[in-house]
Amino acid sequence: MPAAPPYHTTLPHLTKDNWRDEASKKRDQLAALVPAEWRLAPEALEAAGDDVRGVAASSGILSERELEITELNEVEEVRPRSASPPPRATAWS
Repeated sequence: MPAAPPYHTTLPHLTKDNWRDEASKKRDQLAALVPAEWRLAPEALEAAGDDVRGVAASSGILSERELEITELNEVEEVRPRSASPPPRATAWS
């Protein structure tokens, strides 16, 4: 019976010396996939410090309806709303 292949093999182009550079490139590639209008200003995050709960409301990225949804924190509040028909693409009902 032939031996099973190893569970994990190291990618041939990665070495102990260059893996950090490769990881940085991948992070940059991932960040480039997020549209600019979806990004928060670094200043907004810095100003928020450790408590980022108010960032969504102050950023202007979300509509009033979206903010209302994010602020729901009880299952009992969410359940009735989720049972209603889904919103249409043209406007929230």
